[in-house]
Amino acid sequence: MEKSVGRFDDLEARICEAIAAAVAVRIKYQDAARLDGEHWRIIAPLALYVSDKSRVCMVGEEYREFHQSSLFIGARTFEIEKIAELEITEFSCVPTWALDYSQKKFRNGILCRR
Repeated sequence: MEKSVGRFDDLEARICEAIAAAVAVRIKYQDAARLDGEHWRIIAPLALYVSDKSRVCMVGEEYREFHQSSLFIGARTFEIEKIAELEITEFSCVPTWALDYSQKKFRNGILCRR
């Protein structure tokens, strides 16, 4: 794939790797990294896609702890350009809901998905 403006090839590849392996990732958003340096978010990534605003986004389920479905925070969308750090974990994750890939938000293209 040719690198284009606004793309983050390394992050995209790592997220797609986590999606294919069905494992969670830990991310730090840029603002959180500046504020406290310790605020990691645990995400079970479901898809990486191009938004209507031509931004690459990850959609997934956020958790407070690994393997704790009762600690499910909710479905979230994250802009890749705002991720300061990303770690692929060894914790397998099974989505609690099915993502409808026919939604309008996916019309600009899905880069990888479950």
